[in-house]
Amino acid sequence: MIQNILDFISMDGNGFYIWISYFIPLTLFFSLVLVRKIKLNKILKKIKKNEL
Repeated sequence: MIQNILDFISMDGNGFYIWISYFIPLTLFFSLVLVRKIKLNKILKKIKKNEL
């Protein structure tokens, strides 16, 4: 069972390149979402501050 999982992860010796190709875009996507959310929260706080 564990050997099957390790074989899947290694993907015939090309696992490093394959997993990196998934990891980098996912990291960039979630970083972009996080940055946008932070900016939106700052804008909303600024709007609420100016209304009061």
